[in-house]
Amino acid sequence: MPMPLHELQQSFLNAFNDDDNTDFVDEVVNAGTLSAEQRLQVYKDSITASLVNTLAEIYPVCLRLVGEEYFHAMANIYVKQTPSYSPDLGDYGETFAKFIDHFPPAQQLPYFGDTARLEWAWHRAFNGPDAQELDFTALSAVHEKIGEAISFTLPENSTLLASDFPIDRIWETNQPNFTGDDIVNLDNNAVRLIVWRKQLNVLIEQLTRDEWFLLTMFANGLNLTEVFQHAAQHKIKLDIVAQLPRLAERGWLSGFINTKEL
Repeated sequence: MPMPLHELQQSFLNAFNDDDNTDFVDEVVNAGTLSAEQRLQVYKDSITASLVNTLAEIYPVCLRLVGEEYFHAMANIYVKQTPSYSPDLGDYGETFAKFIDHFPPAQQLPYFGDTARLEWAWHRAFNGPDAQELDFTALSAVHEKIGEAISFTLPENSTLLASDFPIDRIWETNQPNFTGDDIVNLDNNAVRLIVWRKQLNVLIEQLTRDEWFLLTMFANGLNLTEVFQHAAQHKIKLDIVAQLPRLAERGWLSGFINTKEL
């Protein structure tokens, strides 16, 4: 009796991810000059090549940093260890930076993993919607009722990213249309970044210490009361009241939440 379709699909996935799996091979009809194993290998090779090419498209700066041969060899190892579970290839590769962090040959490039994180953040923002503007009228009305129980939300698909290296500069100097001085100083150039999309443009912007503090607090769901308490507890001196309009003006606050209703 033929294997049910859902079992056949799962068996194929298992066969692709496990070289020792023979269940699917037994279901392959022999035809032509290729054996069942050889025919399955054709599909494996095709899928692997597709996923490797997807990584190359999402991480072009990483590819440029190490060259095609190195990148494709590394990506092949990642693909063998990391199945794709989404029908959208654009979802593949989210854990590539973490893989790079533990990939022995990449240890001589300490900025490599964070560069990959920046590329994934850019990819995520590029494929997401434009940021929504903060509704100040609605915010004012809610603030009158609940005061500092308000928390703010960041632009959808935005990413906060900190690195000990100037990964924004590395990204910039490795763009196809970049001209000018391409020297990157890796020493004492730690960055705090927000990556977000505004009016069809993906922006990579540096944050001050105070901006980073507030945005990370809001990203973690803290309301204004909790932010004040956290700042006092850690003896962080900043004018939160003055900072909020600046964050909103820059477009880094796109909405708000009434935490009393959560």
